[in-house]
Amino acid sequence: RPKPMLPIANKPILEHIINATKKAGAKEIVIVQDKSGHIGNYFGDGKNLGVKISYVVQEQKLGTAHAISLCESFITDDNFLVVNGDNFVRVEVLTDLVRKHKGDATITLLEVPDKELMGTLSTVKIEKDRIVKIVEKPKPHEILSPFASIGTYAFSSYLFDEIRKIKKSQRGEYELPTAMQLLLDEKKEMYYVKTQYWQHISYPWDLLTANKMFLD
Repeated sequence: RPKPMLPIANKPILEHIINATKKAGAKEIVIVQDKSGHIGNYFGDGKNLGVKISYVVQEQKLGTAHAISLCESFITDDNFLVVNGDNFVRVEVLTDLVRKHKGDATITLLEVPDKELMGTLSTVKIEKDRIVKIVEKPKPHEILSPFASIGTYAFSSYLFDEIRKIKKSQRGEYELPTAMQLLLDEKKEMYYVKTQYWQHISYPWDLLTANKMFLD
């Protein structure tokens, strides 16, 4: 089954994310799913959860930026949230992000002292209250600071213009950090909020940690 459907406290990770985005003020949610339709079959139109859910299908795994681009026609307001479906995110994180969002992007940062873990995330360079540079999956010598972007963002619709400009990475994907760096190159304003509450689900034992976080 898709990783976002793995259970934490007897509910799929994605159900916790939907509930958190609802509590943060979201009423309409677009889910990017694979061809299996497993996610859509489970959640339906979202009425039972008190939100409106629409779906788009990503036929090939061409990266996060490509997945976001598929949602453009659904974005009717200038600003929108992006949340990775396989991260256990607490409602406080999303509420803080919505409250503090300004400029063309606001991203959530986590302090990551582990260089090996940082190599799976995106490192950022900070100047005062803004992000000035971002590098996806950095090698040890490319790490810009102890802080990493953790896959929870607020963007203006200008992001779609930048996504259209990027090319496939060496991994054969359209990378979101590449589009975000283009925002910075265009002198767009990118701010941040910091959090301590995040759990990436990469390994089976991460589910144990996430369950403990939820139960606490």
